[in-house]
Amino acid sequence: MLMIGLGYYFHTERLQRDGSPVLEESSRVEATVDGLSVIKSLSANKPGKHYFWFVVDGQRRGARISVAASELLQTLEKGDDVVIALAPMVAGSRNLWAYQVSRDGMALLPEIENTQLKPLRN
Repeated sequence: MLMIGLGYYFHTERLQRDGSPVLEESSRVEATVDGLSVIKSLSANKPGKHYFWFVVDGQRRGARISVAASELLQTLEKGDDVVIALAPMVAGSRNLWAYQVSRDGMALLPEIENTQLKPLRN
Protein backbone atom coordinates (compact mmCIF):
# COMPACT_ATOMS: atom_id res chain seq x y z
CA MET A 1 0.00 0.00 0.00
CA LEU A 2 2.87 2.36 0.81
CA MET A 3 4.45 1.72 -2.60
CA ILE A 4 1.16 2.49 -4.36
CA GLY A 5 0.81 5.74 -2.40
CA LEU A 6 4.38 6.80 -3.17
CA GLY A 7 3.93 5.93 -6.83
CA TYR A 8 0.77 8.03 -7.00
CA TYR A 9 2.46 10.96 -5.23
CA PHE A 10 5.46 10.99 -7.59
CA HIS A 11 3.20 10.64 -10.64
CA THR A 12 1.01 13.59 -9.66
CA GLU A 13 4.05 15.70 -8.70
CA ARG A 14 5.54 15.08 -12.14
CA LEU A 15 2.24 16.17 -13.75
CA GLN A 16 2.29 19.36 -11.64
CA ARG A 17 5.92 20.16 -12.39
CA ASP A 18 5.84 19.38 -16.12
CA GLY A 19 2.34 20.64 -16.93
CA SER A 20 1.05 23.81 -18.49
CA PRO A 21 -1.28 26.29 -16.77
CA VAL A 22 -4.94 25.37 -17.16
CA LEU A 23 -6.09 28.80 -18.32
CA GLU A 24 -9.79 27.95 -17.98
CA GLU A 25 -9.21 27.77 -14.21
CA SER A 26 -6.87 30.76 -13.98
CA SER A 27 -7.31 33.88 -11.90
CA ARG A 28 -5.55 37.18 -11.46
CA VAL A 29 -4.96 38.79 -8.06
CA GLU A 30 -3.52 42.05 -6.85
CA ALA A 31 -1.25 41.26 -3.92
CA THR A 32 1.64 42.36 -1.74
CA VAL A 33 4.87 40.34 -1.88
CA ASP A 34 5.75 38.40 1.26
CA GLY A 35 8.75 36.43 -0.02
CA LEU A 36 10.14 33.35 -1.73
CA SER A 37 10.94 29.94 -0.30
CA VAL A 38 12.11 26.52 -1.40
CA ILE A 39 11.52 23.08 0.04
CA LYS A 40 14.67 21.11 -0.69
CA SER A 41 14.33 17.77 -2.42
CA LEU A 42 15.61 14.61 -0.75
CA SER A 43 17.30 13.78 -4.04
CA ALA A 44 20.52 15.62 -4.83
CA ASN A 45 19.65 15.96 -8.54
CA LYS A 46 16.16 17.49 -8.03
CA PRO A 47 15.67 21.25 -7.58
CA GLY A 48 13.00 21.10 -4.86
CA LYS A 49 9.68 22.96 -4.76
CA HIS A 50 9.82 26.73 -5.07
CA TYR A 51 7.07 28.95 -3.63
CA PHE A 52 6.12 32.60 -4.08
CA TRP A 53 4.39 34.04 -0.99
CA PHE A 54 2.03 37.03 -1.09
CA VAL A 55 -0.75 38.71 0.87
CA VAL A 56 -4.25 39.18 -0.58
CA ASP A 57 -6.93 40.91 1.50
CA GLY A 58 -4.91 40.39 4.67
CA GLN A 59 -4.42 36.64 4.11
CA ARG A 60 -1.03 35.11 3.34
CA ARG A 61 -1.12 32.79 0.34
CA GLY A 62 1.46 30.90 -1.63
CA ALA A 63 1.83 29.60 -5.16
CA ARG A 64 4.30 27.24 -6.76
CA ILE A 65 6.80 28.71 -9.20
CA SER A 66 9.44 27.21 -11.45
CA VAL A 67 13.14 27.41 -10.64
CA ALA A 68 13.59 29.91 -13.50
CA ALA A 69 10.74 32.05 -12.14
CA SER A 70 12.30 31.96 -8.68
CA GLU A 71 15.49 33.46 -10.09
CA LEU A 72 13.58 36.19 -11.97
CA LEU A 73 11.53 37.14 -8.90
CA GLN A 74 14.62 37.70 -6.70
CA THR A 75 14.36 41.42 -7.49
CA LEU A 76 11.08 41.70 -5.56
CA GLU A 77 11.12 42.99 -2.01
CA LYS A 78 8.70 42.30 0.80
CA GLY A 79 5.85 44.82 0.57
CA ASP A 80 6.03 45.34 -3.21
CA ASP A 81 2.61 45.51 -4.90
CA VAL A 82 2.23 43.00 -7.73
CA VAL A 83 -0.37 41.46 -10.03
CA ILE A 84 -0.17 37.68 -10.21
CA ALA A 85 -1.76 35.30 -12.71
CA LEU A 86 -2.44 31.94 -11.04
CA ALA A 87 -3.55 28.62 -12.49
CA PRO A 88 -3.32 24.92 -11.66
CA MET A 89 -1.13 22.72 -13.86
CA VAL A 90 -3.62 19.85 -13.57
CA ALA A 91 -7.34 20.44 -14.13
CA GLY A 92 -9.21 20.61 -10.82
CA SER A 93 -6.07 20.79 -8.69
CA ARG A 94 -5.94 23.10 -5.68
CA ASN A 95 -2.18 23.63 -6.21
CA LEU A 96 -1.86 26.96 -7.98
CA TRP A 97 1.19 28.10 -9.91
CA ALA A 98 2.13 31.73 -10.53
CA TYR A 99 2.83 31.87 -14.25
CA GLN A 100 2.79 35.66 -14.71
CA VAL A 101 3.88 38.35 -12.26
CA SER A 102 4.03 42.09 -12.91
CA ARG A 103 5.03 45.10 -10.80
CA ASP A 104 4.16 48.67 -11.78
CA GLY A 105 2.89 47.40 -15.14
CA MET A 106 6.23 45.73 -15.91
CA ALA A 107 6.21 41.97 -16.48
CA LEU A 108 8.72 40.15 -14.28
CA LEU A 109 7.83 36.81 -15.84
CA PRO A 110 7.36 38.08 -19.38
CA GLU A 111 7.15 34.76 -21.17
CA ILE A 112 4.88 31.87 -20.38
CA GLU A 113 7.19 28.86 -20.42
CA ASN A 114 4.89 26.89 -22.72
CA THR A 115 4.65 28.95 -25.92
CA GLN A 116 1.27 27.41 -26.82
CA LEU A 117 -0.39 29.49 -24.11
CA LYS A 118 -1.90 32.91 -24.49
CA PRO A 119 -1.63 35.56 -21.73
CA LEU A 120 -4.49 35.75 -19.26
CA ARG A 121 -7.05 38.46 -20.01
CA ASN A 122 -8.86 40.45 -17.31
